[in-house]
Amino acid sequence: MNKNVSIKETNSLRKKDLVLKMLEICGKSYCDNCSSRCPNYAPKKISHYCSICGEGIFEGDEYIENDDGEYVHYDCIQGIRWLLEWLGYKVKNMEDIE
Repeated sequence: MNKNVSIKETNSLRKKDLVLKMLEICGKSYCDNCSSRCPNYAPKKISHYCSICGEGIFEGDEYIENDDGEYVHYDCIQGIRWLLEWLGYKVKNMEDIE
């Protein structure tokens, strides 16, 4: 190590090298929203999970909630009949009235 370089400068250079190495691993040219391959990756916080796919519902995801407190991604809704039943509505058949 060069005696003219301070410890603070050395630590700064090490951090810079580490960031460059992490970017090389990620395959990105900048570090903002790291991929799961990056050593700097931190998964998004999840407060609710989808009742259908089991994956987390993240900030910005569209979802619905039923009266039982279950959550479902909007994209996971399987059809109107399924949605009505999931929301607690009963689909009935009208009987002939004489």
